Amino acid sequence: MPQRKVEKKFFQRRVSRRLQNIESLIAQSLILVKLQGFQINITGGAK
Repeated sequence: MPQRKVEKKFFQRRVSRRLQNIESLIAQSLILVKLQGFQINITGGAK
């Protein structure tokens, strides 16, 4: 395998792992906000 392909694969794997971490953080914070009694709509405004 050419070096460039290996680097690209490694980079994609790192990016996807970082995105998964960000998604889980967002999900956790949304759950916390809901537990605190706020209602959230998709646009981000609190009711």
